[in-house]
Amino acid sequence: MHEPHEHGDSESVAGGVELTSTGLARGAAGWQDLAGAGIGSAGEAQLLLEITRWTPDAGMHPVAHARLSECYRDYLMVGGMPAVVHRWIEGKSMLECAQVQHAMLGTLRDDFSKYSRRVPVAQVGRVMDAIPRMLGRIFKYARVADGERSAAIRQTLELLCRAKLATRVQAATGMGPPLGGDIRERVFKVIFLDSGLLCDALGLTLERASDLAGLVRVNEGGLAEQAVGQGLRASLPHFAEHALYFWNSERSGAGAEVDYLVQHGSRIVPLEVKAGTTGSLKSLHHFMALRDLKLAVRVNADLPSVTEVEVKTTQGTRVCYRLL
Repeated sequence: MHEPHEHGDSESVAGGVELTSTGLARGAAGWQDLAGAGIGSAGEAQLLLEITRWTPDAGMHPVAHARLSECYRDYLMVGGMPAVVHRWIEGKSMLECAQVQHAMLGTLRDDFSKYSRRVPVAQVGRVMDAIPRMLGRIFKYARVADGERSAAIRQTLELLCRAKLATRVQAATGMGPPLGGDIRERVFKVIFLDSGLLCDALGLTLERASDLAGLVRVNEGGLAEQAVGQGLRASLPHFAEHALYFWNSERSGAGAEVDYLVQHGSRIVPLEVKAGTTGSLKSLHHFMALRDLKLAVRVNADLPSVTEVEVKTTQGTRVCYRLL
């Protein structure tokens, strides 16, 4: 098996800044200033410039990446609900944000039952509580509550999805576009409305998970899948159905799975999510060989890069593709 080869050793000059495959050639003093920059400081403008200038052939300085990872951790905890974001901007207090999130979850449960009298408030609560527990795993009605009828759970989940409080991530074969044309109706995952509300539902606090790596480990990567799914959902037109897809092997016990499938024009692009900086890509290799695809995306905590992958799958099939 060949190790993946890194793509791009050329140098270029953009806006007077030299870009290389090993990172941005910056003065040490400038990056030290950035490393110490707080939220709301001039360092934010530099970080934004870093993001807008980045290209697949250009590296990212480790200090900039570390600071952006901290911002990403804050985003996961705060989420995007306007009232919570406003509280964060005002005081930068995660505790105050958590109080708003907790109250908001209770209001969502109560209001949902008011507007949908067919579903008891207790049942809405049980399904909403089950979504964080099964995050990143196949959603099973039987795991929601002992003795609860599957039909009742299914109805409640469908209503939550229609209200945009939850989104199904449907298993698809990935044979080709459209992704929704060949799905396995009974096999799906579920993501929640907002990562901040999810963190509150899971009981996560900064005291229990003080950095990004610790945060995602608490929920075994499920939170990382939530964040990526949330971003994919937000990228869809507001008037379109929020349909998300993933792939897993239909063979019993195979365990092969790719976290998301994205349709880009006439192409299918698989997207693999890893909570940390490393992780096996065996399932992705298998899917790329199975569907003869040439481009895949990996989202993890490592520095962004483009890699030319040349490996053999566990079945011995040679596969070559570009991994962003």
